[in-house]
Amino acid sequence: GIDGTSGGLGAGLGDVVTKTSTSGLWAPVGMRLSALLAQSVSFSGSITVRSSRTTDNAMKMRNLIMSQGFEMLVSLIIVLNALVLAVQLQYTGLDMGYELGFRTYNSKAEDTWPNMKWILEVLDKFFLMVFMVEILAR
Repeated sequence: GIDGTSGGLGAGLGDVVTKTSTSGLWAPVGMRLSALLAQSVSFSGSITVRSSRTTDNAMKMRNLIMSQGFEMLVSLIIVLNALVLAVQLQYTGLDMGYELGFRTYNSKAEDTWPNMKWILEVLDKFFLMVFMVEILAR
């Protein structure tokens, strides 16, 4: 037990313990069991061999994705997407105003902003692809 009279460990899991000569209690010596095992037990298991080039490329990609510059780029793309969404909302509002017959909306959105519907659809698909690639990369 905890008092050292039986075979139990008096420390938390993973602590290496020794029996002290003066008190008879089990006391942690400060090293983790995993550290002791890492020093005294040989490795057994499967080994996957990868070329150093693959590992280097993976590390470069990870460092790029985790960099502050990448975060800033993604933030900029999010802001640009928000601006495109605002333009898309304005475009839709122009059409709704014309259909409802408001006096200042004299023409359809397509007549006011030619080809804007197509441009907004292309931008929507572009941002979708960029965000998907970003999620997959992370």
